[in-house]
Amino acid sequence: KAGCEKLENGICVDISRTYPKEAGVVSWVRSVEAEEKYSIITDDYELSKNDDIRLILLMKNKPILSGDRILVGNASIVWDGNMALRVELVKSKVYDYVYRLIFHIKDDALKGQIRIALKK
Repeated sequence: KAGCEKLENGICVDISRTYPKEAGVVSWVRSVEAEEKYSIITDDYELSKNDDIRLILLMKNKPILSGDRILVGNASIVWDGNMALRVELVKSKVYDYVYRLIFHIKDDALKGQIRIALKK
């Protein structure tokens, strides 16, 4: 079960306990904060072993890659350049299909931070 804390402009959730012990997650805290023009997703993590780190976002609308950003409807997504991106079309129970955006972290550090901004 994840612990949760309310922030001034968002929410902070300790999701480390949602991972199995084999994943080697020491701590993983996700915060989502809304600013005037952006919503920021920040993951602070610490691992006990090196492993692939992936952050996955699901989108109903087709994402359009445009330079260093992704356009989705009237919004855009920007991310740290230390991540590779792959987009997949997957079957959904709610919609016919959704787009799965997979951000792969290129850093082998056991401790770090991931930031993704969604511009309104």
